[in-house]
Amino acid sequence: MAALCVPCRNGDDMYEGDLTELEVDGEIRRFVVRIKTVVREMVSHPSFDDATAKVKVTGVVFEWISSLVWMKTEC
Repeated sequence: MAALCVPCRNGDDMYEGDLTELEVDGEIRRFVVRIKTVVREMVSHPSFDDATAKVKVTGVVFEWISSLVWMKTEC
C-alpha cells in the first residue's frame, strides 16, 4: 500500500487503515486514516449554464472511532 503523503507527527509516513490520535476541541480523539470520495450537488456560479453541478472530491480523511477497541500505534 502506498504512503498517503500525510506524515505522522514523528515524521513517519501514514497509510490507509493506520490508527492515530488527534486533539479536537481540547479532547484526544482516535481516528482511522481513510481515503474517501465525497459527492455533492453544488450551486453553480450565476454565469454558468446549469444551476447546479455534481462535484466529486477524493482525499485523505480521519474517520472517528467512537466504539472500537483502541490499540496504540506509533502515529
